[in-house]
Amino acid sequence: MVPTEEYYPDRAYLFAFLLSARLFIKPHELLGEICALCEHQQNLNGEGGKFQL
Repeated sequence: MVPTEEYYPDRAYLFAFLLSARLFIKPHELLGEICALCEHQQNLNGEGGKFQL
C-alpha cells in the first residue's frame, strides 16, 4: 500500500483496499500502521528522526 522505489500500487487496488479495509481494521489503526511503515522505510526511527524529512 505504501509506494517504494520498486513498487507503486495501482489506483484501483488502493480504492478497493480502502473500501474493504474497514471490515477488518479501524481507520485510525490502519493509518497508524501505514505511518509506522513509512517511518520504518525512511529510517526515521534513528538519529535525527522526523527532522530528516
